[in-house]
Amino acid sequence: MSNFIKGLDLCETFFNDIAKPILSTYFPKLKYTAGLIGYGSDVLGFDDETSTDHMWGPRFYLFLNKNDMNIKSDIFGCVLKRISL
Repeated sequence: MSNFIKGLDLCETFFNDIAKPILSTYFPKLKYTAGLIGYGSDVLGFDDETSTDHMWGPRFYLFLNKNDMNIKSDIFGCVLKRISL
């Protein structure tokens, strides 16, 4: 039996369990949308074990209001400082 996790499931869990609590704690009033977009097999739901050898792993895109773009570096720095991969 394989321990493979589909990329969309991995990314959703990563965001909900790790990134979202950080954002909620350090930027409680921040309005954003998060998601995974692109053309990869993991984004389209066609990934398998072979997909893990290229552009596969926990990630997300954070879409901010244009008024919050001035704190983009603070947001990313805060999240990166607090995650452990």
